[in-house]
Amino acid sequence: LTRHASMPVLYLMQYEVMVGEATDPETHRVSTDKVRSARDLLVRGVAETQSHPALLERLVNVNLQLGDVDEAERMARQVIQRQPNNVNMIAMLSEILIHQKKYEESLQWARRALALNRNLPQAANNAAWILATEMGNPRAARVEIEHALSLDPGNAAYRDTSGWIYYLQGDMSRALSDLEGALRIKELDVTHYHLGKVHDAIRRSSRLEDDREAA
Repeated sequence: LTRHASMPVLYLMQYEVMVGEATDPETHRVSTDKVRSARDLLVRGVAETQSHPALLERLVNVNLQLGDVDEAERMARQVIQRQPNNVNMIAMLSEILIHQKKYEESLQWARRALALNRNLPQAANNAAWILATEMGNPRAARVEIEHALSLDPGNAAYRDTSGWIYYLQGDMSRALSDLEGALRIKELDVTHYHLGKVHDAIRRSSRLEDDREAA
């Protein structure tokens, strides 16, 4: 890549090509070595373009993808310090903190992102998941996940979150409906796990009912 007025665009184009080549079209397996090469390209791009925001965002994301969570967090905080209202980076930091099990702080950043821009379904989903699973507040979580689904109704992960919240609320019928719906959209391991928990709960409820009738 040569110096050019549109250098960030050239780096972004090359990065997208490299990311595309990193995924096998048949097996959908991702080559870690190729992703690392894409990260090296971004590192050069950030240095050459004086930390262009779009390149920085992708660099944070690729560090997270490679499991370098601490570096992703460090970079995200650095960007937010310089750009306090960078809503994409704020939402990304919330995602990073979930990986680090810093749930309370992650929820704070997710809410800050949503205060800046309500049209962020991933931030709403993150808030819903934390509220339901870590804060024990499925009622508040229901509000957030309904908002996420209103923005992106065809997202399997959000539908899975909704089903799991219904499970935590004791509504197995709706939990079953949402989780099966999620699987129709996309096969996710976590959804199979959640669905198994729902079926176990339904079986336990059925046995209790049988025992009551037999008594």
